[in-house]
Amino acid sequence: MMLIIPLIITLIIVLIKPARKRNPPGPPGLPFIGNLLQFDKANPHIYLQRLSQKYGPLVHLRHGSTPILVVTSSRTAKQILKTSDLSFCSRPPIAGQQKLAYDGIDMAFSPYNQHWRQMRKICVLHLLSPKQVFSFRAVREDEVRRMISKISTRFGSPCNLSDMAMSLASNLICRVAFGRRYDDDEYDKMRFDRLILIDEHLDPCRAKPDRPDIIDLMIELKYQNSSSSSSSSLDLITWDHIKALLMVILYM
Repeated sequence: MMLIIPLIITLIIVLIKPARKRNPPGPPGLPFIGNLLQFDKANPHIYLQRLSQKYGPLVHLRHGSTPILVVTSSRTAKQILKTSDLSFCSRPPIAGQQKLAYDGIDMAFSPYNQHWRQMRKICVLHLLSPKQVFSFRAVREDEVRRMISKISTRFGSPCNLSDMAMSLASNLICRVAFGRRYDDDEYDKMRFDRLILIDEHLDPCRAKPDRPDIIDLMIELKYQNSSSSSSSSLDLITWDHIKALLMVILYM
């Protein structure tokens, strides 16, 4: 009984307390869970279309404590995605993503600001430039050749092309980013989660690869920027920047 009274008081305060922000119209929700019980998971497009007919091109929903803005008009969508793009282009700061990307200092989860523009500049000019993409042509050709050879060895038997395409994409990413394949053998495949990638690339006894991978390029950029006297704080690449980029590449 002692627990029910504070709960009732809290519900009354939530229901009668005026909203601080003027939100677009939408269906009324329940305290704490919002509109979760009303949402039609089987036919979400039909449910949202009916809401737009009742409330207009902008509909406000709440899934738990998370506010959701549903846009059903092409004109309004253009205004949000083009005219006011800078106000809506950043990802919401989710705790798991922030931890994965070292507090959002990579390019995927960083909010749109000067830091994001600097990271994008580094990726476009140094990591994903036409010259760098062309330099990995031999890697792409080798992986495609391996996949074709694997398919040919299974002639006459069922072949799961979806798994092979996923394996091809994973091997391409791993070789370009980390300088190695993830399925060379079962032992390496089991240990891949525990690879110390940066330490391996800094090892002076490491065999020199035919072409630098993304880790090599990032380490080189770090040393170049650290030794440059004209570099600003935004230009400096730290080890956390490199690790954040690798975490996103590895787990995205």
